[in-house]
Parts: sequence; C-alpha cells; structure tokens
Amino acid sequence: LSELHALHFVEEMSFAGNPVAYESVYRETVLARFPRLVKLDDIAVYAISSGHKPNREKIKYEPR
Repeated sequence: LSELHALHFVEEMSFAGNPVAYESVYRETVLARFPRLVKLDDIAVYAISSGHKPNREKIKYEPR
C-alpha cells in the first residue's frame, strides 16, 4: 500500500508544475527517490490515472 501511495504522490507531483517532471530523466529520478516503485514501473499509465483502458480505434464496417 505504501508503494501505491508513493505512486499517487508521484502522479500528482508530475502535474503540479514540477520542473523535474519536464526533464528527460523523470522516470529515473522518481525510481531513484522511490526504489520500491520499480516493481510497479510496468503498470500502464491508464491504470494509474483514470483506471480505464484507452479507447481502441473504432472499426468502420462497410456495407456489402
């Protein structure tokens, strides 16, 4: 649970005008600060932010 709390903190920190969030090494910086988040590092962004999978492109069916 503490890892998820830290992950939520990191998510909010990235939207708070944090200058580190705009650096190219943001992911490495976060993982260095919260080393236990490495095991959560492969979680998709949608699982962290909204909990919904991104919509797939809708397929248009052509009439026969």
